Amino acid sequence: ILQGLGFTAQFAADGTLQVGVPPHRSVKDISIPPDIAEEVLRVYGYGKIEPQMPQMPLAPLAVNKKLRIEHKARRLLAAGHRFAEVHNYGWTDDNWLARLKFEPQGALALANPITQPCRLLRTTLMPNLLALVDANCVHRDAFRLFELGRVYGAAGGGCEERTRLGGISYQESPQPPLEQHLRIIKGAIEDLARMIGGEPFAFVPAGEGQCPWHVPGHWVAIRSGGRTVGGLGALAGGVLQTVSPQGGQVVWF
Repeated sequence: ILQGLGFTAQFAADGTLQVGVPPHRSVKDISIPPDIAEEVLRVYGYGKIEPQMPQMPLAPLAVNKKLRIEHKARRLLAAGHRFAEVHNYGWTDDNWLARLKFEPQGALALANPITQPCRLLRTTLMPNLLALVDANCVHRDAFRLFELGRVYGAAGGGCEERTRLGGISYQESPQPPLEQHLRIIKGAIEDLARMIGGEPFAFVPAGEGQCPWHVPGHWVAIRSGGRTVGGLGALAGGVLQTVSPQGGQVVWF
């Protein structure tokens, strides 16, 4: 059939069919193997091909419990507690880290950063979230933001990726008082714990922390199942002045 259509066709030693395409048909006409099959079938006759259903075994999709929890967390914070979701870059700005006086431990450096100051992959979501306060307070006197994203660290000579949840709540006026503001965000986290299931979260007073937003007397560790899974606190002093020069309240988790 192919030779009758002007093609050259011969079998190679390994059994493959070597086909030469006529020059006048080699531009935008015959370019891939299915084009050759079509040439044969239209002469041989499509009606001679016995219809056959493709072999596609059906099986239920496995439930991704981790992803389902993430979706539920997003809906809970956004619909139930008036948070807006944000997506920050996976790296941090050296200049901003210096202003925060934060030196991330075990951070991986990019070989080709988008700009020279943005060379470290983030080890925590918090610096990039805190950077959004000053940029957004000119538009709103109160707002809540959260991010569910990846953080990165060095592990065994490679890169370890983990999913983390972080958030901030900004309030310009002193009302409600800071303690009440903290309790409101604490309630959102408790709702999150009930939604996930398992043991309820315990909020344990903490002292000096490893991060500048761990202001002594202004934050608690969040514990579950005998281990620390997070933190909740409010900014004060120099770190508050850095994050929010115009003042106001900033609660983080």
